[in-house]
Amino acid sequence: GRSSPSRHASRMCRYALAFLVGILLLLLVPRLPPLAWVWALLFPLLLCLACRSITGALLLAGFAWAWIDAASYLDRLLPQELEREELYVDGCVTGLPLQTADVSRFLFDVTRAQLVTAEAIPLHGRIRLSWYDGGHKLAPGDCGRLKVRLFQPRGMSNPGSTDYERSLFRQNIVAKGYVRTSGVNRLVKSRSSGVDRVRYLLRQTLLAMEDEGQHRALAVYLALVTGDRSLLDKQQWRTFRNTGTSHLMAISGLHIGLVAMLVWWVSERLWRYASSLPLYLPSPLFAAVFALVAALAYAALAGFAIPTVRALLMTAVLVSGTLLRRNTDGLHALGNALLAILLVDPRAVHAAGFWLSFS
Repeated sequence: GRSSPSRHASRMCRYALAFLVGILLLLLVPRLPPLAWVWALLFPLLLCLACRSITGALLLAGFAWAWIDAASYLDRLLPQELEREELYVDGCVTGLPLQTADVSRFLFDVTRAQLVTAEAIPLHGRIRLSWYDGGHKLAPGDCGRLKVRLFQPRGMSNPGSTDYERSLFRQNIVAKGYVRTSGVNRLVKSRSSGVDRVRYLLRQTLLAMEDEGQHRALAVYLALVTGDRSLLDKQQWRTFRNTGTSHLMAISGLHIGLVAMLVWWVSERLWRYASSLPLYLPSPLFAAVFALVAALAYAALAGFAIPTVRALLMTAVLVSGTLLRRNTDGLHALGNALLAILLVDPRAVHAAGFWLSFS
């Protein structure tokens, strides 16, 4: 017969798959119903719990969770009647701005918005902006007011092309547009020490070290260290595609996993020589803590991009088994990781990397 741990692992995977199927069912709905209707799921959910059908309850919970997440995003979208209107937005630059001689492209977290007539409008969240004419040196954390013209996040629907609208949805971007020329535009340089600021300073340090003829090598270093792929040219991308190594330039599970395993292996062996300390803190526990810290630090350097967060959660689930001193098999860990990722980010199902990670 099967052992108790095996039955437990199988049950965990079944629960995780039920939650996943519930999220996927929402994709079959042609038009999202009003959020108030989500209460209609409460009775069947309680009925499943009363009948001890955990699988059915998790399927309904997954459907409701994806519904709530999608509805909250749609509620924060730029109202259609405000498209092409000139607006004033207050907020801060986030992420790593992409700056060229002609344009600066960046993400902007809006805290307050209003029409030029000073009438406040309900717009909060992250928007993607382009600032033309060049010469705008932006850094993460710069805050102030900008005059902008915005559009709802949408893209082309050409078969075989990138689904740009879905990409904006995964990134939680509620509008896109460009900065209008105005004397109102003013951003105050920040001295904050957040993660994005550290990434920006690291990028500037690497750029300052560039020597003649080393531009391509520097572009690869930046992509691997900070997740900034803006300096990679078309020829480099063509080479990566032809050799099947394009995925190496996107910090994800492979990179996080390699860093965590390397730190685990090194710290575990070094800790064995720490006199009597391993008697109080066994080397596997010491190594697990350092592996998780290393994975967290690398994910922060990559700006906590969506694939990086997914890989970090999977690493954390694996490490937690050691920290809690529980003997779990791979199937159980996969089930826990799947549930953790879907709870944190139900939109992960829209990314091919999500399916590749678990495949």
